[in-house]
Formats: sequence, C-alpha cells, structure tokens
Amino acid sequence: IQLGDNSSQDVEFFTKTSLAMLLDYCHTKCPDALIVVMGAWYTTQSMISGMAETVASYGDIFVNFQGVRSSATQSHIGATVTYPDRTTHEITNAGVASHPNDDGFEGIANLVIEAISPFVQTVS
Repeated sequence: IQLGDNSSQDVEFFTKTSLAMLLDYCHTKCPDALIVVMGAWYTTQSMISGMAETVASYGDIFVNFQGVRSSATQSHIGATVTYPDRTTHEITNAGVASHPNDDGFEGIANLVIEAISPFVQTVS
C-alpha cells in the first residue's frame, strides 16, 4: 500500500486516524496477509515518522523510500516514457518530470524486495 504522497490531511490525523482505519480494514478482511505500507516521494519527515509508527503498532512492514529521491533518480523534462504497448511520450511538464525515473523505481523496488524477503519462501 503506497501512501503519504500529496496528502493534504493533517499529519496526525492522516497517520493516527486514516492510516489506522485502513490497516484495521485490511487486517479484518485479510487477517493472514503480509501488509506492506510504503511511502513516500512527496512528503515530509513528520509524515514518514508518523506512518512508520502507526504501521509498526500493527506489526506490519513499513518501507520508507523517501531517501531514494535525488536528481539521479528523478525524471526530467525531455525524458521519454515508454508505455507497455511500446508507445512513447516525451515529458514536457515539470510536475510529471519530478516523479521517479527508471533508477528511482528500481531503488524503490529494491527496498520493497529487501523488506519482504524474510517472509518469502523460495522454491528450489
């Protein structure tokens, strides 16, 4: 579950109420699920800390990928995006360009893999 980006809610309300309600729901509907909450590219340290604390209180996994964000892992104006159907699009909007590039997504994925690896059985 990726949360925390572009949230306009008060940090305390978001982390202690909204996130808690979501985790309560997930645990009720899927009591045996491995729940991983991750965030966030566009947020504050107080949001990350609040999310991590709430997630830990449920015994779930929190992946903080805020540290992945850098000029090397962020896209840029003029970058080309290739969609699954192999069509392409050039990034011309600064807001879009501020999102992760391939290296950014790889960095995020590596953090998730590292967090869940102890819970995943390999088949030989």
